[in-house]
Amino acid sequence: MPYTPGTEIIYQLAADGDLTKGLATDILEPVDGTVIVPLDPRECSKRLPPAMTQMAIHQMVNGSWRRRLTHDGRMNRTAQDLGLAISRWERVPSHELPQDFIVVAIEEEGSCVMLIDEDECTKRL
Repeated sequence: MPYTPGTEIIYQLAADGDLTKGLATDILEPVDGTVIVPLDPRECSKRLPPAMTQMAIHQMVNGSWRRRLTHDGRMNRTAQDLGLAISRWERVPSHELPQDFIVVAIEEEGSCVMLIDEDECTKRL
């Protein structure tokens, strides 16, 4: 039986009021099992959020991100001793990515690095 994650993650361009002033992105508390990650549209291309969503869903189903987020405010607490996977983004030149990809995930035990085409987002994001 295939694994079905208890949480869905969606990266999307931020609308007015989605981000705290001064932030380029954020991770919002889950609502009905869905985590929204708004990205400032001035900091990324329109292509980036769906590509990041596709890669994150793959990681949640097949990778170390197999976990359930809770509604207890855990997103605002330290990850220490929770056994959570750590994720980060790195901008790379497009020629370092497979053809036709703007996001690629590299996973190691306990962490995942999303390599993002540097032409698709700003350094600030």
